[in-house]
Amino acid sequence: MEPLLEPFLRVALAVFMAASLFETGLRVELGQARAALGDWRFAIVSMLWAFAVCPALAVALTRVVPLEPPHAIGLLLLAMAPGAPFLPAVASRARGDLPHVAAFILLASIGTVIFMPLAVPAVVSGVASDAWTIARPLLVFVILPLAAGVALRPVASGAARWIQPVVGIAAAVATLQVIALVTLIYARDFAGAVGSYAIATLVGFLALATAGAYALSRALPESQRRVLALGLCTRNVGAAAAPLLAAGVDRRAMVMVALAVPTTILSAALVSRWLCHRDVGR
Repeated sequence: MEPLLEPFLRVALAVFMAASLFETGLRVELGQARAALGDWRFAIVSMLWAFAVCPALAVALTRVVPLEPPHAIGLLLLAMAPGAPFLPAVASRARGDLPHVAAFILLASIGTVIFMPLAVPAVVSGVASDAWTIARPLLVFVILPLAAGVALRPVASGAARWIQPVVGIAAAVATLQVIALVTLIYARDFAGAVGSYAIATLVGFLALATAGAYALSRALPESQRRVLALGLCTRNVGAAAAPLLAAGVDRRAMVMVALAVPTTILSAALVSRWLCHRDVGR
């Protein structure tokens, strides 16, 4: 049954990414996002953590932990794709600065589209794809929906307000479909990964990236530190899966990426709740 369901998962992932990022674009106040992007300290710290520290951390973990090579490929791809499309929801709950959420998503999306096509052929052995093959789905399902939402809001604000809840429902439905299909297709693979260090390494990567970013970014205001921590705690699973869908690779690499669906949702919920409790304790 799993091979029959895989095309549906691809469609659900595409809809999830496009709808979520289009909705995010519709939410962006361009003036506020532009001001946040002009915050050079936040921008530099975010880019360094997203595309230098996190990939380096993943490489280090693959050298230290005896991961199976396909699982290592999945981890490296996840490390190159920060910022899940549901980041605004968890960041809002954790009282993160919303203009900087928009700025982080813009930086992460553009950075992923530039960085991943260059880094994957050079760093990730076993994924035989040229840069354009990797970049094409990222442009279509990451940049275009986000840019369309950002462009529509200032020129047709009434239409944007009307469309936004509809797109939000579509994104929520696609999210549930992705979770259900991942569970149906990879349930046995998840069970088989229990004794393979895959789950523990993924959890360790997310924990180290999140805690490290939050602890070592004290120069930023608290609301921006929260955006950074949650941005690194969440992963854009669709973007990480794009090179695997474009090239034939061992199924276990896709299993590692699929593991990030429940793992990042749970970790983001726990981190945002912990940040809320910090406010209560003050």
